[in-house]
Amino acid sequence: MLNVWLVAGVLTAGMYGTAGAQCDGVRPTRDWSYQPLGSAAVTLWNPLLPGAGGELQVVAIGDSVVWGNGDKPGFKIVDLVGQQLADATRRPVHMTSWAHSGARLITNLGGVKSPIGTDGTPLGDLNAAELSITEQAECAAQAKPNAELLILDGCINDVGALNIALPLPFN
Repeated sequence: MLNVWLVAGVLTAGMYGTAGAQCDGVRPTRDWSYQPLGSAAVTLWNPLLPGAGGELQVVAIGDSVVWGNGDKPGFKIVDLVGQQLADATRRPVHMTSWAHSGARLITNLGGVKSPIGTDGTPLGDLNAAELSITEQAECAAQAKPNAELLILDGCINDVGALNIALPLPFN
């Protein structure tokens, strides 16, 4: 069984300022629906909305950990969690992820944007500083204000190898 830390949360538009133009035309790195498989009983429900039905909206933001860098589609963390949530809740799950490899916590002016694939979707496996995790949160709040669940991870890209190898006060 996959053990994953899930962070329940509410995304509020403008929580870090206005999402504005940086979200215009920005596509998530993964936008997919999952259907419950089998006929097992419900084993997971939203305690804040115990009678919730319909499609469960899940948002994922973060860096390569949430993206599932290097894993094949279907084996990325968002895919595994999406299917497991559908099976456990017996609800269709719609997973929208802005996570990508190289994401930083805050905007890196002059940072490299995620390259775009032939289908118009950002290529999340290739390192890129933009969208930052803060910007991902803003775009998610704008695009998915009714999300019931948030999956979040990030910050190792802000630390740097020098700070790991030679921590304060030595660096």
